[in-house]
Amino acid sequence: MVLSPEDSARLEAAQQAERIDDLKITLQYSQALDLFDRKQYVDAATTMAQVVHSAPESTLARVTYKMMSDRAKQEARKKTTDKLKGWLHKKIDG
Repeated sequence: MVLSPEDSARLEAAQQAERIDDLKITLQYSQALDLFDRKQYVDAATTMAQVVHSAPESTLARVTYKMMSDRAKQEARKKTTDKLKGWLHKKIDG
């Protein structure tokens, strides 16, 4: 695929806007991924929120944050449901 010089310039500008060159932000991104891999979803989403705050132009960070946030909410609902089921079983079984 061949881009016109104008399209090539627009693509380059978009790529530059997406870059995260700050090492501290890149490290936070890495830490969020590590927390997520260890199933610490709330901590992962919290850390990724800091990345998004520091690099709001990064589509990758925003999309990753949304995925982590959704997983944290899902896990919280599951824990609440499991606790409620346990409580009900205790009440019923007496």
